Amino acid sequence: MSCVESGLEGFQCSACPSRTADADCQCPAQWFFQNFGDKWTLPVLGSLVGGPLRFSQMRKKLEPISERMLILTLKKLDDGGFTEHGGDGTSRNTYRLTAQGQSLLEHVGDLFHWMNANAPAILQSYRGHRPGRVPPIKRILGSR
Repeated sequence: MSCVESGLEGFQCSACPSRTADADCQCPAQWFFQNFGDKWTLPVLGSLVGGPLRFSQMRKKLEPISERMLILTLKKLDDGGFTEHGGDGTSRNTYRLTAQGQSLLEHVGDLFHWMNANAPAILQSYRGHRPGRVPPIKRILGSR
């Protein structure tokens, strides 16, 4: 969804009101959600918060991520300047956050804290609307 479609004035970028098609969109919000809204990108970034990791350590920490998915995600993050690997005398397979990656995670951390604080209410509401179904959020946040 683009910010024009959201109907929320505060989330519209300067490019959205003048575009005529989704293909014309240069919206930073749309770019962010396309690149970081998948299953593995933020967890891969988050795995590096404690410091650099070798590829094998990261894969074990993020299990059940496949080797191929981890390679593709790390390439995307390296290309975007959010992570880097090797280059300072360490193993070529050691990955670390860049300043840009750390900055992003600080802001994503605010969202994570909001989700943790509101998880019980979200789960309660979900149970009220879909009794008997275990929402995916429960698997992520544990049983609350």
